[in-house]
Amino acid sequence: MLGLPESTEVRQRINKSAIYRKFQLDNSQQVKFDEDVSSLVIVNEVSSQTIKIPGSDENAFFVLEVQLKHQNYDKKNIEGLSKLIDQNLLLVLRYEDFARLAVFKTVLHESEWKPVEEYSIKLLGLSFDEIWQSIICSVGEIEIENDNTLSQQIDLNIQKEKLRKEIDKLEKLARKENQPKKKFELVSQKRKLEEELKKL
Repeated sequence: MLGLPESTEVRQRINKSAIYRKFQLDNSQQVKFDEDVSSLVIVNEVSSQTIKIPGSDENAFFVLEVQLKHQNYDKKNIEGLSKLIDQNLLLVLRYEDFARLAVFKTVLHESEWKPVEEYSIKLLGLSFDEIWQSIICSVGEIEIENDNTLSQQIDLNIQKEKLRKEIDKLEKLARKENQPKKKFELVSQKRKLEEELKKL
């Protein structure tokens, strides 16, 4: 799976009933989860027990393969899976012959859908911490700017995305507005947000 070393390979199936118990899902939540997820298997363990990397296991991780019933899944179900075990989880979301990777750090980061065989993960770094950070950056297409930490960069990217959405919304409203005064107000608000975005 993902071109990871054979020494990391495991095959541990997780019953959905165990997830229902762990997260105390009510009947409607169980139905929603079951509508999205077909099966769950831990396929890799990247830790000091399976690979020789210096440092502690604090940022070691597991790879969880999630077989989906369709591509339009509820993100809440996937976010819940990222908290399944007290360890970092890289999720491989599979639907038929396609897959995307997902990882949770502040928010859910997802890669694009591609044929399964096109996906591979490189263990870049000299410690589990560096490797895990590189995986998050790869999956989320995150470029760390200046001297930001990964968490700071994610928070900054979230702020930028919120501003971009608000700018797009104001632009659409301004285009539709017929009253000159109201149109001017919308354009002014849009320009103000654009200035804020430049400063971030």
